[in-house]
Amino acid sequence: MASLGISGGTPHYEWTVRGLETEFRRAGAVLDLGCGQGLFGAFLDHRFQQKPHGLDVVRHDRFLEEHYASFQLRNLESVEAADRRYDLVFAIGLIEYLPNPRAFLKSLPALLAPGGKVVLTSPNPASLLSLLSLLTRGEFSAFREVSNPASITPVLAVDAVRMLREAGFTKIATDDSGSGRVPFFRGLRYRQVLPFLKGRWWSDNFRVVASIV
Repeated sequence: MASLGISGGTPHYEWTVRGLETEFRRAGAVLDLGCGQGLFGAFLDHRFQQKPHGLDVVRHDRFLEEHYASFQLRNLESVEAADRRYDLVFAIGLIEYLPNPRAFLKSLPALLAPGGKVVLTSPNPASLLSLLSLLTRGEFSAFREVSNPASITPVLAVDAVRMLREAGFTKIATDDSGSGRVPFFRGLRYRQVLPFLKGRWWSDNFRVVASIV
């Protein structure tokens, strides 16, 4: 089952790149893995005047090619090394679509330039909303068959860290989105009523930034 190629929107993208402004100023090449319709590439082009290179398993009809330096169809389950190396490699909302995230993460070091960083985001199975969904429906909220059948592999932040260590990454940091939906209240988010709740329990997504030093 293919995804719709949409990975969050501007607030999610702003959080994804938070703290990476210096890296973007220095970056010679940026890679967007699983770029979908190209919305994140358009964001980077507008925000940093940086056109990323894109890889995906399918070319979406609405792909925003003008915001990308290049685009290639590629198997993402274990990404083959490319001719060039990248200073920043993004995998936004991607690992949950893969049957074997471990194999995918092990393929990433070969894509990185010296000092480069991998940035990934994924739905947070450990949020209060997700855990309540597991208890009441028997499935995590972001992995419900009825709403998102393309998401097949729940990954905890701690699992992602362990897999990245196995892949050879030595400097790994995680954080939470600080944006989460309130259980039983459709469309209501914690930041609208209790903005100080920003940890793991109250966040729909987590981020990992990893490098090899």
